[in-house]
Amino acid sequence: NLREIYFKPDIVPENDGIFSRCLSLRSIIIDEDDKESYLSNTTWNEYRDIFRFKLNTPSEITYNNDNVISWKGSSLAENYIIRLNGKDAGGTTECTYCIPEERRSNKLSISIKAVSNNPENMNSRFSDELIIDRDAFKTSSENGELVLKEYTGSEENIILPPHISVIDEGAFYNNLTLKSITLSKELKIIKANAFYRCRNLVSVILPETLEEIGDY
Repeated sequence: NLREIYFKPDIVPENDGIFSRCLSLRSIIIDEDDKESYLSNTTWNEYRDIFRFKLNTPSEITYNNDNVISWKGSSLAENYIIRLNGKDAGGTTECTYCIPEERRSNKLSISIKAVSNNPENMNSRFSDELIIDRDAFKTSSENGELVLKEYTGSEENIILPPHISVIDEGAFYNNLTLKSITLSKELKIIKANAFYRCRNLVSVILPETLEEIGDY
């Protein structure tokens, strides 16, 4: 009765008859990054006609103050479908997308899907939503630097808006919902106890521009 099977990433087993007499098998799904490993493995030659390659889900999604989104895409994708606040916002052939003026707001959720027109390929799932909530970032200009004074949002995964160069002391104090944060490329300083009592925070992606981290 087996019609379809999916091999998890980095699993390239030798085909020593594991599908012998599986007469109903119609599809073997393989992750995009493992494509060449399977195609170069001669033990899989008889099954090449039913290989389907699953596209990588778009990742490393970022945005800037010009309302442009960019991401790491799939080498097999011809198009990308964009969702804004859960609704279809069109597509693009590039790994960048400018949010239309009529769809812009201070709070947006963004999700992206990689699509291929080749029947050998399998479209990716939609990426996890990126939440943009500009109103939740309370900033001030101090000595020519844009300082994040306080974050008042409740999202689990956030990206620090562009141009913030300093995170002030206690800016995320006692935020129990925050799980991950990607810091802006312009960030220079994280002051003491910026993430104090953020007990569920498990991932902080630091930029190369960072010069100073205070006590934590």
